[in-house]
Amino acid sequence: MAVKIYETENAGAVKKVLEAEDLKDSKTGKWIINEFKTQGYKFQDAASLGISKHVSYVYIGASDDFFKKHEKSLLDAGAKSLKGKEFEEVKKKIESSEDDAVAGMGAIFG
Repeated sequence: MAVKIYETENAGAVKKVLEAEDLKDSKTGKWIINEFKTQGYKFQDAASLGISKHVSYVYIGASDDFFKKHEKSLLDAGAKSLKGKEFEEVKKKIESSEDDAVAGMGAIFG
């Protein structure tokens, strides 16, 4: 499984792609499933991660095949794939945030 993180200044356009409803193809009658919903993703504002930028991040863990099929729609909506040091820093913050949330739930229901 690969992890990719996208940065976007246009959260509305990217959320529109991520949250699009499943559609029925009028020609074939088959359903077109929004695979971002079934795959799952995390969408976080930079400020919630302690990053002083006016952007949001999309964190997706999926197969390379998933990204080959679907990455273009995010890029077309204005998302930018993070790489290198910036990718590692944001990934660490998102995963740490998730771990903290799980630990908090454990303390509540412990």
